Amino acid sequence: MSVPDRGGRRPSRTLRLLAVASALGALTACGAGGGGRRVTEASSGRAIYLAYCARCHGRGGEGGIGPQLSEGRVLERFPDEADQLAFVRRGRGAMPAFGRQLSPRQLAKVVRYTRTELATRR
Repeated sequence: MSVPDRGGRRPSRTLRLLAVASALGALTACGAGGGGRRVTEASSGRAIYLAYCARCHGRGGEGGIGPQLSEGRVLERFPDEADQLAFVRRGRGAMPAFGRQLSPRQLAKVVRYTRTELATRR
């Protein structure tokens, strides 16, 4: 079901498909493939964050498409690190699941980075 525009007309099927494709493209850009960067098992939490998370959460955790992580916001939302780790692994809503793209060790590194480095940024 589509909502009529102000003139009482319904958007064309092409316009609706473009809107859906655009939204899917934004979600894919946030999580899938890590922006083309290759991240190794030895990569630091910062490198993993920049490759997979910064596109949506901002390079400094300031937020954007995804919520702000800096200024303690990530700790407010996830007081328990295990809850944050599960959220990043499984995803939910617009947040993609990274459990298949990153190893458990990489997930732990990136979560630790957001809680120690980004959480303290102002």
